[in-house]
Amino acid sequence: DHLADQVLGLFGALRGIWTLDCEAVAGKGFFNDVGEIRSEAPSLDARLWVFDVPCMSTSAYRERRKVLVDIFEAALPKPDSLLLVPSLVGVLPEEAFRDFTAQGFEGVMVKDASAPYSHGARSAAWQKLKASDTVDAEVVDVVEGEGKCAGMAGRIVVRLGRRYVN
Repeated sequence: DHLADQVLGLFGALRGIWTLDCEAVAGKGFFNDVGEIRSEAPSLDARLWVFDVPCMSTSAYRERRKVLVDIFEAALPKPDSLLLVPSLVGVLPEEAFRDFTAQGFEGVMVKDASAPYSHGARSAAWQKLKASDTVDAEVVDVVEGEGKCAGMAGRIVVRLGRRYVN
């Protein structure tokens, strides 16, 4: 609830509908204690890191970023659980990766400042650098276990493009 209050406090007075590209985090860093966020119990240390504003998709990243910076700078009181991800300009991707992972981020997004927002698509304008190679997949089935695992989830089936993996 404290995250919703801070999002409304920051964007509620602005005209129109705002969509945010962001990630909820609880615990010490990205992907630590994700269960806290999914739990129905309040996670008082949960934070929302804001990356971008897809609702301004036709604008260049530098313009979208400026809008976010202006919104966050004008906020009173300053939100303590709604945070704008730092932006580095003029550094090599490897330097940005080292800096961000040292702060607990899973990696870094390197964006072309003149590029529009691409919904759900990878492009040369956006490059993700991560410490480990992961993929996003759609869970399509949970198959019951057998033997001593009967009555429990035995395996999950995911769709990767046109392939099903279990």
